[in-house]
Amino acid sequence: MSSSDPSAPDELSSKFASQFKTSQFTIYVGPEKTPYNLHRDLLIRRCPYFRSLCSFSAAADSSSNYTHLDTAVDTEQAFDMFVEFIYGDIYTPPEYLADPWKVQVHGEVYVLAERLMMPDLKDLALRYMVNSLAYAYDTKQKQVYDPKTKAWETELIPMMESACIVNLIDIVYSHTAQRHPSNDENPSETPEIKEKGKVAEGSNAEEVEEELKEGPTKNGTQPFPSKLTEQMLPKDPMRRLIARYCASRVLELQKVPEFLKFVREKGEFAEDLFMELDKERTRVKIDEMNRLCVS
Repeated sequence: MSSSDPSAPDELSSKFASQFKTSQFTIYVGPEKTPYNLHRDLLIRRCPYFRSLCSFSAAADSSSNYTHLDTAVDTEQAFDMFVEFIYGDIYTPPEYLADPWKVQVHGEVYVLAERLMMPDLKDLALRYMVNSLAYAYDTKQKQVYDPKTKAWETELIPMMESACIVNLIDIVYSHTAQRHPSNDENPSETPEIKEKGKVAEGSNAEEVEEELKEGPTKNGTQPFPSKLTEQMLPKDPMRRLIARYCASRVLELQKVPEFLKFVREKGEFAEDLFMELDKERTRVKIDEMNRLCVS
């Protein structure tokens, strides 16, 4: 058995342990200002948002070791998952939550990850959401009383409650953009890959290049989509996923007043839902044609 460099394990160990020897950075989350004392070096290494914040703080005032996150997406539940992720590369929703309500956690983590500019955490939340919604089609039995027959009957209801879906739509559609810049390093964020060199109809390559050269946007991180580039960008994958799930359960959801309210008030969701319903009808027609051909 060949001998290995005895210093290698120590070197790896020191890299891991070094983050616990650095100064701490306190993050106060939400209106209650819940404090999280995290290692500054780890925040800088894992999160672009805190990397920029700490760099700015260091330049402005070396004694600044805290910040307060107080927007609508900065919830304690989502931030708990963020902390678990930066230290262990995964996160686990609280055990006390019923499985259907865990989808809300994934939605909260997704929008927080977008705010903190963490595509790796967004990708993980999206994959968790795919798995959760796949099991959301399961049903459970419920005993209901029918006044007409004056008898108890067994009814099958979906595991995913309508209230969960309504909350999820609100979280994601209120805090994400309809279209966003693609990222070649994160395939899940670009589900519809277009051929290189193709541009939106009615524009030319020179116009596109000039627009993309305009520089960073109001948040200083990503190009802000204009009417020209918007046509070229893929839709947010979490929005597409939720719209597709709702389209598959639209006959049930159309009986829920809160869901119909979102359809009326959130035009972007209504547009996505309509597109997915159109795709669903097309798939049904193709399946029918295939059955006729086989028979």
